[in-house]
Amino acid sequence: MSKSFLSMNKQNTLVSIISPCFNRGNLVEDMIKSILNQTYTNWELLLVDDGSDESTIKLLMGYVAIDNRIHLIKRTNEEKGACSCRNIGFEASKGDYVLFLDSDDFLSPYALSQRVDFLRKKNLDFAVFGGFIYNGTIVGNVIQKREKDIVYLLLKVEPYCLTGAALIKRSILISHNILWDNNIKSFQDVDFHLSLSLCGVNYDTAIDLPPDYYWRLHEQGNIGKQINSIGHIKSHQYLYQKIYAKITENDELSNKYRRALRRFGGKLLLISFSGDYKMSEALLEAMKNTDKAFDIVYVSIFRWCAKNYIKHIWIVRILLYLLYPCIFGIPPTLNFFKAIKKRFV
Repeated sequence: MSKSFLSMNKQNTLVSIISPCFNRGNLVEDMIKSILNQTYTNWELLLVDDGSDESTIKLLMGYVAIDNRIHLIKRTNEEKGACSCRNIGFEASKGDYVLFLDSDDFLSPYALSQRVDFLRKKNLDFAVFGGFIYNGTIVGNVIQKREKDIVYLLLKVEPYCLTGAALIKRSILISHNILWDNNIKSFQDVDFHLSLSLCGVNYDTAIDLPPDYYWRLHEQGNIGKQINSIGHIKSHQYLYQKIYAKITENDELSNKYRRALRRFGGKLLLISFSGDYKMSEALLEAMKNTDKAFDIVYVSIFRWCAKNYIKHIWIVRILLYLLYPCIFGIPPTLNFFKAIKKRFV
């Protein structure tokens, strides 16, 4: 079979790119241009507007007018937010594969071509691809590992399976009824890809291929600025309860992931330390009500750690690790021994 025939056959595969949009016109334009520059041409771009200003709408409509593969969908009655927009876009999509791409990120020209080729050759349901961290220039690579079981990586809350990192077979999402959860304010990608991974689907990590997307750091409405707000702390509580219920409903999953799940809860608690310590305590109490393993954490010690986390970060991390290794065993030990050695040796 000729290479030209294989190439033509691959191009028959439609890829749906779904991108929620809310203002940030200059960043959105970079994303759209990266799609227009793809060497793979059989795609549709579904821009789902979340109530942008007139200038952004005008910009989006301009691209709709010049390329019939680009479509603008305005969110109407559904709840505001990226998750709603992704679900609206998914419902309207027609592709064999779907890519959920945030409007502030963008792709390398070869991204779609190498992704479709990778999934087709290996007959995968979804795959995770490497990317760059970008703030005007490349400042690093998104963590990329070949892990036989990616659930462990997702429970570590590492930036492994980010929204733009995965290409997914559309039929798999439909058959398992997997959608984006509107109740989750942060770690939406963790929840979505965990739900997918726990279904027993066929996946792989394209660790040997070149990174093909850019995860942008910027100040224009970045969700990281809100991660300690009341709404996000409540979201962390909801997320833990949801994942706990999903894993513990099955004895095999529970035996396999219970330890990693508790450390996932510890990571969420550490994240909450940078905010109001009372919210951290509320999150701890919610986790105690969900998983009795958290009963061993004394509130008085926890309160001191939450209050002093920013000022004495390494003391707090080491203390929690020594006192409660079953809960704080992974987050505090992410290179903290190396950091101590670098600082004092």
